[in-house]
Parts: sequence; C-alpha cells; structure tokens
Amino acid sequence: MLSPESSQSKDMITYENIISTLESRVPEFKENIKQHLHDQYGEVLPHLLFEDFATFFVNLLSTEGGKSSDATLHECARLIEDMLETGDEMIRNVVTVSFLEYTFESDKPYSKRARGYFLPKTIDMLESLEYGRGSKTE
Repeated sequence: MLSPESSQSKDMITYENIISTLESRVPEFKENIKQHLHDQYGEVLPHLLFEDFATFFVNLLSTEGGKSSDATLHECARLIEDMLETGDEMIRNVVTVSFLEYTFESDKPYSKRARGYFLPKTIDMLESLEYGRGSKTE
C-alpha cells in the first residue's frame, strides 16, 4: 500500500526501475510480473507489462473484492498518476500507450468506475486521448 514517503519516491520512477517500482507499489501484481519475465525469457518489456497491468486493473474493477481490491485500485491509480508526474517521456509513453489507450475507452462498461479512482493528471491525459479520438467535444 501507499506509504507516506511514496509521494517523495515518485520522482525516482524511471524506465529502468519501472518493474521494481510496480512490484513494490502494487505487490498484488507480483505474480503477473513473474509470469511476464517467464514469458519473455527474463526480459522486461514495459509496454507489454503495462498492458497486463491495465488488464489487472480492469479485472479488479469488474469484481467486488471488498476493501482489499478497493485499496489496490487506489494504489494502482496513484502509481499511474505518479508515473505521469515524473516528466519522463518514456514513462509517460508507457502509461499513455499501454495503460490508458490500451484499455480505457469511454464506451467500456468499467470506464466510469475507473474514473472514480483516477487522479487529476490521469484524467487530463485520458480526456486528451478521448478528444484526439473524437470521443469528446470542447
């Protein structure tokens, strides 16, 4: 779960440590990371992994797992927000292409629920993507 110092560590998220950051911030996703490494012969493919993370997030949204899944959803959303705040274009690209674009389209049934967890930068990025697709009007 989010620790008090994690907001300070968000500046330390880099493309090189994205896996360890994901693993430490969302320990519920560790098995998915292990499977990713197995499937990719030990190689880390951040875009592919974050597509898996998007699927993980959507699956949590689609189940009623009580407080534990709600806390995990909040931590996932905080991690995505922190990644967008880093200013690192490679990190922002992973979030945009492999998390937001891959999964969150306004016509999906879970989209409204997902927005309830997202924080301001994530919502802004999502709306920018939707506007670019013609899903929103000014």
